[in-house]
Order: sequence, then structure tokens, then C-alpha cells
Amino acid sequence: MALKVNFQESVQDELLRFAVIIAVYEGKLIFCRHRDRNTLEIPGGHREEGETIHETAARELSEETGAVEFWLRPVCAYCVTEDAEGMLSRTYGMLYVARVYAMEEELHSEIAQTCLLSRTPEDPTMLTYPLIQPLLVKEAQRCGWNPKAVEEKEPFQYIEAIPSRECVRPGQSLNVLGGIVNGAEAPVTAQVHVWGRICDDWESLVSLVITVQPGEHRHVYFTIPGDCFTPSFWKGETPEDMELRISHRMPGADEKGKYKFGFPGEGKSG
Repeated sequence: MALKVNFQESVQDELLRFAVIIAVYEGKLIFCRHRDRNTLEIPGGHREEGETIHETAARELSEETGAVEFWLRPVCAYCVTEDAEGMLSRTYGMLYVARVYAMEEELHSEIAQTCLLSRTPEDPTMLTYPLIQPLLVKEAQRCGWNPKAVEEKEPFQYIEAIPSRECVRPGQSLNVLGGIVNGAEAPVTAQVHVWGRICDDWESLVSLVITVQPGEHRHVYFTIPGDCFTPSFWKGETPEDMELRISHRMPGADEKGKYKFGFPGEGKSG
């Protein structure tokens, strides 16, 4: 069986059946091992009904690597042509690159293990798709992607998180409005979190997978669950004031929340 991989700037959306994501964490490539195989592969998978291809990429990256803080962008479309005794078949997918900042320790999919490697294995017997995925990595690098660059300009700028009211009672949900600006030259998809802090540590209160087009300034509403405003969520501490911040990655300890609001108490109402 002969196999050929071609790259294209774009194809018709309805033809795109797969998303493959070359993801980097702490300067190393993320490879996955399926629980039924001993070989390694780049994260990716089938597009599900009703999904955009960007949503497919974000879902597969999250499911297969445990990524919870990340952004990704498309590089190009690709076509895999197989010739099996004169019978041609073509499969189209979209190639992405991603930066991952945090991953869950436990995986919840068919993936048994993730591996961090400095480069793609040269031994083809180590790879599930040795005739395809090394070519995808080379194409991403040809297009300017540098997997060894730990620091890269962040694609999003965030406008402060604005709550729908200044006070909230324990157990009440809260709507928050945030603004996102994409300064990149390609659509960017990210798992965007509303982070909260009442003392020292930031916690993710709610997150959404969001795609923003180049140059777009998008307003997004988040609904923070009422459980986030109870002592049990904060390890027994009673919330009095909370800082909020919107970002695809956890803020640093020295970063301040862009909006601060309170909880009903003496002199407060809500």
C-alpha cells in the first residue's frame, strides 16, 4: 500500500475529518501512548458531529494529554492519500500547534501515558504513524514553528473580568463579562479560565474553550457556579473578598486581580 501526504493552505470545511496537534510543554513535544498499543503518537483524533475543527483540536488535546491551560492555532490542512491495489482514498485533516502550560496528572481517555520528548523519535518502530506524523512535525517547523522556544508571544490580550454585581451570597452563581483580543495572524483557540483568589492561591472557577479570529475583539460571558462561593471550595476558608482575572494560564502569585468584589456581611447587601 502506497501512502502520500500533501499540505494545503485550506480545504473545504466539511472535508476535514481529523485534527492533529503538535503540542509543547516546558519546551518538549508531547507524545501519547494508547492503552492498546506500545507505540507513540502525536495528540489528535476524529471530528465529532456538530464540532468545528478548532473545537475538535481543543477537545482532543485536552482528552489525550490532560491539558487544562493551553492555546492552539492552525498551521495548514493536510491530505493523506492511500493507494491500496489501485483503489485511492483521501483523508483530510487540520494540523495545529499548541502551547500547554498545565496538565492534569490523571488521564481520562483511551490514552495510557504521555511522554515528553526533545524531538520526534527517529526509529519508525516507536511510532504508530511513522509515514505521516514525522512529516507533520517537519511541515510545522517549515512554517516557522519552533518547539524548543519555551517563551513565545502570547496571542491573547484580556480585558478585565467584570462581575454582574458587586456582592454575591454563598451558593449563588455569578455572571462575569470578559473581553478577549487576538493579536495573532491566525485563529487561536484556548481554554480560557476565570481565576479567583481570596488569599494566596489562584483557583480556576470556570473555563470555556473559545476561538477568536485574527484581530477580533470578542466579549464572552462566563457563569461561575455557586459552589465557588462557599467555604468548602476554599478548603474551609470563608470568602470575604475575591479577586478575579481572566486568562488561559494561571496568573502568577504577584499578579493582582483586575476586579475585586465582596460577599454580604456587615455593611454589605446583595
